[in-house]
Amino acid sequence: MNNNETNGSVPGRIYNREDNKENQLEYPIIGKIKIGEKKLNEQGKEYPSSIDYFRATGSHAEQFHQILGEKPNKLRIVFPSPFPEICCSQRIEGRDSDGNLAAISDGLNHKLWNDKEKAYLPVSDKELEIAKTKGIPVIKGYGQNAKTVYIQVKNWAERLTMRFIVLEIKGLLGVWELSTNGVASSIPNIVSVFDRMADLAGRNMNKVVFDLSVAFAKGQKPGSMSRYPVLSLVPNIGYESAMLLNEYKNSDVVYNRLLTDDTIDRLLLTGEIQNEVQPENIPEQAKMDDSETTNENRIVETKSEQTTKSATKKKDEFTPDTLKNWVKEVADITGDAIPEQMLESLDHALKAVTNYKKSDMNM
Repeated sequence: MNNNETNGSVPGRIYNREDNKENQLEYPIIGKIKIGEKKLNEQGKEYPSSIDYFRATGSHAEQFHQILGEKPNKLRIVFPSPFPEICCSQRIEGRDSDGNLAAISDGLNHKLWNDKEKAYLPVSDKELEIAKTKGIPVIKGYGQNAKTVYIQVKNWAERLTMRFIVLEIKGLLGVWELSTNGVASSIPNIVSVFDRMADLAGRNMNKVVFDLSVAFAKGQKPGSMSRYPVLSLVPNIGYESAMLLNEYKNSDVVYNRLLTDDTIDRLLLTGEIQNEVQPENIPEQAKMDDSETTNENRIVETKSEQTTKSATKKKDEFTPDTLKNWVKEVADITGDAIPEQMLESLDHALKAVTNYKKSDMNM
């Protein structure tokens, strides 16, 4: 490997010691997704209107709707990074009367627009409070006619911005961006689900598949007929799969595949994940109904019976055939089909190991 690469730089690129590759979005933003649109009233004036489906904008919007339909209300997504500041960022925004962004805050760190520097610069709590009452200084005019005026920052709102890959769209390696101001519904739901899964999955958070959906909800205020779109985020893995990922989050194991219940089951079968979660450790509310746990109970009983028998019976010799029989037994229990090619591969691999052990003993 090139020495430059080991030091964090790449040949042909400017090296910046302050760059943190992990905290950068490594894919282009190829479009924005909205859950609202502009309509015209009788006077011809535009006004915002909510919708209960995803509307794509940008140069790839046509491809988005060709694949997903005119009014899709559910997307299968994966986040490109395990870091929330990259793909699920939450902040408070202050805007002027024209809708221009004047202030940014996460509740602890604040930035205000600096018209002289033409950038958002960090400020103290006191400076932010002054801006809320007095406004921010902006230079109007040029040369001798230039003067400083204060623009009022009156519109403050919490905003969540998500960046994700839509799995149904093939042939485009880029992320879509969606923002919402739904403080009472969408933001709490998405933030809590994202943070919980990030805590469970660790570095593999960006491999977990989610369903992102939108639907109308009715206002609960007396006499109100209002309705508004609510976003919901649901991971495509169950409780036990989440616990398995949690066992590996502090290790160096990073899975180079999308993670759903099906893929985690395959990782268990191949031994890449070891199932250490016992059924008795799963909370009652997370367990399925008795009618749905027949296979699970049968697996537990089978393991228990095998454990009891192993105490009185000598273990069978480990051979390729015994492994193949074990794999078939697991397949019968779980209901999954085992490809014949996989069994042949196991056979060849174990015969090679057996021959190696024999040759090693004869040395």
